Amino acid sequence: MTRLSALLPALAALSTSCCAYAFDVTGQILGVSRSGHGWILLHGDVKPKNFACGIDLLSDCRSGDIIRARGFSRPEKNGAVFFATNIVRIGKGPAPQPLEITGGQIHNRELLHRCVSVRGVISAVKRDDTNKAWNQITLRTPTGRICAAMQDDSYPFADLTGLIDADVTLYGYVSQFGAMLWFLGQELSVFDEGGIVIHRKASGDPFDAPPLTGEKNTLHRRRVEGIAVAADRHRLYLTTPASDFFPVQAEKTAVIPVGARITAVGYPQPDLLGTQLTDALIRIGPPASNAVIRAESVGPETLFRDARGVEMANYRYYGKLIRLRGRVLNTPDNIRHTRWLQLSCGQREIPIDVSRFKDPCDPAVFSGCRIEVTGYCLARFERDASSSWIPTFKGFTLVPRYESDITVLSRPPWWTATRLFCVISALLVLLAAILVWNQVLRAMSERRGASLAQEKIEHVKTQLKIEERTRLAVELHDSLSQTLTGIALQVDSAATANAGGNAAVSRFLATTRQMLTSCRKELQFCLWDLRSRTFEEKNLNEAILRAIGPQSGRAKIAIRFDVPRERLSESTAEAILRMVRELVSNAVRHGGATEIRIAGECRDGTIRFSVRDNGDGFDPATAPGPLQGHFGLRGIRERLTRFGGTLEVESRRGSGAKVTATLKMKNEWTT
Repeated sequence: MTRLSALLPALAALSTSCCAYAFDVTGQILGVSRSGHGWILLHGDVKPKNFACGIDLLSDCRSGDIIRARGFSRPEKNGAVFFATNIVRIGKGPAPQPLEITGGQIHNRELLHRCVSVRGVISAVKRDDTNKAWNQITLRTPTGRICAAMQDDSYPFADLTGLIDADVTLYGYVSQFGAMLWFLGQELSVFDEGGIVIHRKASGDPFDAPPLTGEKNTLHRRRVEGIAVAADRHRLYLTTPASDFFPVQAEKTAVIPVGARITAVGYPQPDLLGTQLTDALIRIGPPASNAVIRAESVGPETLFRDARGVEMANYRYYGKLIRLRGRVLNTPDNIRHTRWLQLSCGQREIPIDVSRFKDPCDPAVFSGCRIEVTGYCLARFERDASSSWIPTFKGFTLVPRYESDITVLSRPPWWTATRLFCVISALLVLLAAILVWNQVLRAMSERRGASLAQEKIEHVKTQLKIEERTRLAVELHDSLSQTLTGIALQVDSAATANAGGNAAVSRFLATTRQMLTSCRKELQFCLWDLRSRTFEEKNLNEAILRAIGPQSGRAKIAIRFDVPRERLSESTAEAILRMVRELVSNAVRHGGATEIRIAGECRDGTIRFSVRDNGDGFDPATAPGPLQGHFGLRGIRERLTRFGGTLEVESRRGSGAKVTATLKMKNEWTT
């Protein structure tokens, strides 16, 4: 035995550390697995026992070689894994013998990563579900079954299937199952070279196996002949000369007709209530004569009590053909999905396995039906590792032979408590919906009535305003307008009398005449506003168009005033309309404009509007003012002052004019 020559001190604490450490070890190779891509197993008291390395480094390494390996480690769930970065072959010695174990010892934690050998009979071969590059075999030994894994490159699946029932010895090392199957414990990883030694090949025809007799510890296949009496999704049940009920575990049992002669070849396996045949091959013969088997009618409590009335599982009925009556608990859709029919028998619930039937549920069978079922009685056990290693008895199950073994005795009345509850619930929901709808209609009618009343009040207010404005217009026209006309005539007479006289008096009279003209114009505007509905308009574009109607003449007007009318108070809207009208009147009368564009917007609490025309224009610095009898721009500035606004005038002679007004929104404005 070659001993370890060098090992770093940090290696001892490596299994409990989360860091990577370097190692330097010397040992003898017991085996190379995974076709040179994976593990090397070292012999003796060497730690690490195994480590991973690359294919190039393993190209010349064989079992029995003495090597020196350097590399680093990485901690994993089941311990540290060691990766070799450099391997040097020192020599070669006689390969030490692996430890010989039995099947029952495979789960010993002390054997993890040890090189072992075990002898037995291969009973099953399958591909690894999690890694198709690997194959798995089941090895039967006198002390139990073990699972062995090997690469398909070294042991093709087709070759392994030819070894079923062969007597072999497997050589490899004990390893943990993969990450997805770690809870299964340990398995045997077979070496790629010399991992399988065949002692006795399997027979050419598996149905040449000897018949099953009374022996219990046989490892090889045995043959059983009988008649199929029932089947579920996992097992076929036979009557044989030695037993009235013999389970056979095989694939596709549902396609085997009841009553057929069956030859089954498989491996005897003791179960809780007898012996069954596992991993079986089935050969179907001609149907047997229909022997009448009478079913025994039993009550549900009979299955769970003995003759003295003591509660217990009455195993006397295991494998017997019995007849039960009960009520169906699950729906047809649930039955088709689960392939189980749940039968309520008194205080007990007994599942009926209907998995072998093409249509597991007659449409006539639905929840609440009372039925009679004839079938073979089975016992159900489940292993609960958290409480005990002894399997727990879960109850009895019935396996019918034919679909006709399920008979409907009675159907539930249509008017059931569940349907009555549903109808009452629907009526209550409808009543609640009617009450809610009545409340909604009442609230809607109240809101509509209040809205109509408010509209009526607003209409009355509007009519009152119109009547009051009309009255004021008549009064102003009959009094103030006539007075101003008379004053104007007197001023004209004074100017005529002073013709050629005092020049200063003539100037004063001319100014007075201009002021009277301006007052009469303003009075005309007031009379127009009082008689029109300009201020009742809900749209500012329409209100502006009405307000400038008499002053726009033949000028082409374009309006885009994007300010909601409902956000402005009456005084604010009136001020804006009067300012716009004054600017339009000036553009037409003094500038001779033929096109006028009016625009406005409201942004960040500020209203900004402008009036642009294509008239003759003027010089804002020398424009006539109040001294000359022109109050237009001066009046606009005074209005804007009350609103904290400003006025900008852009014009020059021959280029039209643009007047922009800006005013801040105040608290009296509506929102």
